[in-house]
Amino acid sequence: MEDNGEKAWQTFEKIRLEKKLDDADKRREEIQSHIVEKNKAHMDHVFAVSDEYHSNKKSPEELEFEMEVDAKLAAADERREQHLRDISSHNHEKVAHAKRVSREHH
Repeated sequence: MEDNGEKAWQTFEKIRLEKKLDDADKRREEIQSHIVEKNKAHMDHVFAVSDEYHSNKKSPEELEFEMEVDAKLAAADERREQHLRDISSHNHEKVAHAKRVSREHH
């Protein structure tokens, strides 16, 4: 039979893990929001530059610049997607751990 001290510790540990999970979810949402805002700002800039270039004849340098911007945006999108996958994976690990601890102590 478990003593009250052990039950109290288990309850404390469960609450601590749930708080960590909540904090991780909040941080993930903040990061995602920040990424979305940055991407929107980048896209607005790209569209503004693109509209300006398309309204005039483009020089080879301008075409090269556009290709460079497109490549950087594609790379940024891939980094963002990888970051979101990493966050999701980390959160799944925390949830699984919290469930294991909860099952072990109940």
